Amino acid sequence: MKKSTAIISFFFLFCITHIYSISKAINFETLPEILNKKALRLIKIKKYRAALKILRKLNEFDGYQKQSIYNTAFIYFKLRELHVSLNFINRLLFIDPLNNKALILKARILVYSGRGEQVLLTCRNIKRMSNLIISLFIKNYLKSRNYRMINYYLNKYLNNNPKAVYLYFLGNSFFKNGYYNYAADIFKRAVTKGLARLKIRIVRKKLTIIYYKLAVQKKLKCDFKSAIHMFMKVIKISPIKSIYRQKAGEQIRSIKKLYSLMKK
Repeated sequence: MKKSTAIISFFFLFCITHIYSISKAINFETLPEILNKKALRLIKIKKYRAALKILRKLNEFDGYQKQSIYNTAFIYFKLRELHVSLNFINRLLFIDPLNNKALILKARILVYSGRGEQVLLTCRNIKRMSNLIISLFIKNYLKSRNYRMINYYLNKYLNNNPKAVYLYFLGNSFFKNGYYNYAADIFKRAVTKGLARLKIRIVRKKLTIIYYKLAVQKKLKCDFKSAIHMFMKVIKISPIKSIYRQKAGEQIRSIKKLYSLMKK
């Protein structure tokens, strides 16, 4: 009797132990997923601080959870706490050196930190550069006026066949930084790719300004033939009552007077 009781109690203890270990394993697998999903919902509605509270608990629970480390790095990037963001992304890349999402985020962090040379080293391992990363490179090199690198990444960007709207935004970056030849070329590509009507109107206004500024530059260099050609472009694409249209007409007349004086 005692022997059978001992066997039953041993069997009962064995079952309880296994049930506990299984439930613990289930909790270990599912809790990070639940918390990550909750954090992602908060990230989507831009409640970054609330998401960080969840992710801190999750990182304490399991310091090797790749998704939670990535989400933490992403939040700090959005909050522009770039140094902290870089620490987390480096931690993730230590665990998984070829994690493509992590490499792309690291490239973005480095671009925003103005560490262009380090970005090049990071991006060697990225499987396929997105247009977002390439455009970040271009914007970075616009500031330093590194034409060689601008041309290199612009060719990469155009080879990726970007949508018209992305070309429009990139054209704006060139326009704002005074790269008028580049801006004109990219804006024209955006229009031919089927840019929305409202944005086409904005592009035409910007092209008017670009052509006018380029024409003035040509005039100052005494390249009168090219200057007239550019001023004619201004007249062609600008509305009748446009100030730039009137100015372009005046500039053409003044160039023609200079021509006549030079002949005398």
